[in-house]
Amino acid sequence: QNIIGGMMTVSTPGGLFQGRLGYAFNYNFFDGSQFQGSNNMQHTVRAGSNWRFLPQTALLYDFALDYQTYPNAADSTALVSDSVRLQSRLGLNGAITNRFSVLAMAGYSAGFFEAGDDFEAFVAQLEGRFQLNENSKIAFGYDRSVFGSYVGNYYRQDRFYLNASALFAGRVLVGAALSLALLGFGVPLAQNGTALGFNSTDVNDPSRSDVRLIAGVYSEYRFTDYLAVNATVRYTGDF
Repeated sequence: QNIIGGMMTVSTPGGLFQGRLGYAFNYNFFDGSQFQGSNNMQHTVRAGSNWRFLPQTALLYDFALDYQTYPNAADSTALVSDSVRLQSRLGLNGAITNRFSVLAMAGYSAGFFEAGDDFEAFVAQLEGRFQLNENSKIAFGYDRSVFGSYVGNYYRQDRFYLNASALFAGRVLVGAALSLALLGFGVPLAQNGTALGFNSTDVNDPSRSDVRLIAGVYSEYRFTDYLAVNATVRYTGDF
């Protein structure tokens, strides 16, 4: 994966309102000769803004537009398709009490493909954050998103997650992260338009769904304000 891009941010004095606009070019290249048909280029435009109208509360907006092309699509066994995908969300980030805050986002996502399944979906994120004390915090939430995929054009993700971290003696940070997601894919097709595989429980159903579990722990030791060393151990299971 090779990516280059940039983003411009503008802000009013004091930061009450901020706006941003960015662009990135991504070239995804496969080493294996049997996967050359999946090589692709992606242009991404991202924009957003936030307006802080209370001391600890802000209105948020974000937008993303992806244009993806497969120049060697005819060489792929599976159907891969040029596409335009977009997502737009509006939300609120604010403190409920001195220790508890909430992020809530909701919006619309759609993908338009030259071949295979299109999609449109409601997307959302709801996250609660609790500051246990000055040096420890926990966050938990749910998000629903849609991503591009080499299998079936796209996959929809419904994910629940939990993160926690604590700082000891001002130098040692330890944390843990856990997430459980249900993934639903578009119908995977061969280049000629026939279904590539079938669900083992129903030979007439060519759809695919996965359960993905990710669990990890991490630690960081801060030698000074500008120098630290960290380590992460993570398990990923896709069923």
